[in-house]
Amino acid sequence: MAVVAALIVASPLALWPGHTDAQADPDSDTELVERYAPVLALRPQARPCDITGEEFAPASADIVLDNPHMLLRQVGVGNPVVKAGPTAEDIFGMGKAFYIDFPGDGFKPGCIFEEDYQRYNDGRNAVVYAHIATQDGEPDKLAVQYWFFWYYNRYNNLHEGDWEGIQLMFDVGTVAEALQTRPSSIGYSQHFGGEIAGWGDSPDTKLELVDTHPVVFPALGSHASYFEPALYLGRSGSQGFGCDDTQDATRRLEPDVVLLPDEVTDPNDPLAWLMFEGLWGEQRFGAFSGATGPITKSRWSEPVDWHETLRASSVAVPGGSETTTPYIQTFCQVVGFGSRQFLTAQQNPFRVTAILGALGLVLAYVTGRTEWNPVAALPVVRRRRLGQMYTTSARFYWGHKKLFAGIGVVYGLMAAASSLLVSITALVLEPLGWFATLVTGIVGIVGQFTAMVTGGAATAEASDLLDRGEPATVKASFGGAIARLPVLLATVIRATAIVLGLAVTIVGIPWAIRQYIRYQVATPIIMFEDKTDAKAVLHESSMLVRGRSRWFHTATVIVVVQGLIVLSSAIFGLLLLILANGVPLWLYSSITAGSSALIFPISTMAVIMIYGNIKASQSDVEASQNDVEASQNDVEASRPMSTTTQD
Repeated sequence: MAVVAALIVASPLALWPGHTDAQADPDSDTELVERYAPVLALRPQARPCDITGEEFAPASADIVLDNPHMLLRQVGVGNPVVKAGPTAEDIFGMGKAFYIDFPGDGFKPGCIFEEDYQRYNDGRNAVVYAHIATQDGEPDKLAVQYWFFWYYNRYNNLHEGDWEGIQLMFDVGTVAEALQTRPSSIGYSQHFGGEIAGWGDSPDTKLELVDTHPVVFPALGSHASYFEPALYLGRSGSQGFGCDDTQDATRRLEPDVVLLPDEVTDPNDPLAWLMFEGLWGEQRFGAFSGATGPITKSRWSEPVDWHETLRASSVAVPGGSETTTPYIQTFCQVVGFGSRQFLTAQQNPFRVTAILGALGLVLAYVTGRTEWNPVAALPVVRRRRLGQMYTTSARFYWGHKKLFAGIGVVYGLMAAASSLLVSITALVLEPLGWFATLVTGIVGIVGQFTAMVTGGAATAEASDLLDRGEPATVKASFGGAIARLPVLLATVIRATAIVLGLAVTIVGIPWAIRQYIRYQVATPIIMFEDKTDAKAVLHESSMLVRGRSRWFHTATVIVVVQGLIVLSSAIFGLLLLILANGVPLWLYSSITAGSSALIFPISTMAVIMIYGNIKASQSDVEASQNDVEASQNDVEASRPMSTTTQD
């Protein structure tokens, strides 16, 4: 591993805490930092400008110095340019009121930062900066730090320039002693905090070593340093807020090492940039500004204190991206989306305000066009306005919460059993390759379909029993559902085949959507009318929802109810994810899955309300027709009978 040691004279070394003239030995310092220089594991790019792979590598700070494309600015009115292409001498000793502005817009990175980095770096090897540090009052502790300069941070907080790093801690006070032993622990910086690991040879240690070199897994885009390849969940300032991904890091780098002194006193020193306290990157707001350099960080001069603040672990999602739950996927996406909207609001507040205002007006108009006061849920066959279907469904559930919550629990257990069966099938058939994948997929689809169909039918059966004034229990509800399971599954399979058959033709997608909505009341027809012919059930469902008005009414209820259920479930899951930092992911997954199962019956209730509304409308039409016929008969009966004269 190549090492480039900075030429350090004795006088600055004499100023190091814990160092004396006799102890200052540049060769020993170089040997120590060379021995433990990190190996970086990055996800490779498939092609240039591929943001699904890592675009950058730790670079020399020189790529932004004496570069005419870089602008040194002073914070103030208009942030005036002090100099184009500032050198290390120019920025020596400058304070926090200055920053180096990179080319491009940090909020709209595109590919410019990758292209500029490649051009400025010009094929040079990756670089890390080493620093040997001690702390006042800690004579028996020695830290070896490695600092990484990243040209751009493509994470939720987009910004130019980033300084990350790791730190090894020795339980000795001098470099000579450190060379005779090994580190006691190692810490990796992550956003505003970090993670610690012991330095051991046990097979279960999370620290990976290549000989004596620790392997660092920088997260894609954010460059936070991790010990292992995984998908990490950040829910605090120290962890970062969002998802860090170090998976598929198959590209290994062995960077050159540049040794840094504690301080630089000569502005003509090539390392004079170390004394710059401003931002390496454009100044924006908060975490969207460029990063300050190593000397401004507390761990530079207080390595022991920083080391003691590190977490013992990070929250890794079991199975990574392949098995993450919808709530965690939603969390990762929502945080990223929220960050983008925040940037948009900062850049164009009028546009965001106008969009939110327009959405508010549309929502007010839609909600004002219906009635929201709940009406009696029974009898099921009754006219209800659109808003009343939502409020009545919720009120009906709450009025019989033990019954419907019990149905939700059983449904949840069925879904969990299906997932367990999928796992067992995958494990047993793993040697069979693609065939195992096919069978596992079929088992999963059939299992989840069966759970959903049975749970929905049990909700409809419970509603029917209550409607008829008969005792309704969880057992009786599922008993009625299971008794009709053959026709239920046959109906679902037939409907799915028709909808998918239309959709795969592409041109048939509009008809697929039409039929999907038309088939929504099939379950109530089976459960309330005891129909046993799948074809007849789908025909009746299609006839009940025919007509533009009924179709749009049904579609609106289905979309809104399902949307509200998904939204409420997602909000609960996200709040739990953010607030309950200490909850293990397996317990979190169980809680969120259980909460979703509990509110599952509400989706079927909305369908039942649609069915009842259509049936009531149909009855009103029939009654009206009967009234017309009766009226016509009365008119006919009231006419005087005509007489004829026979000759």
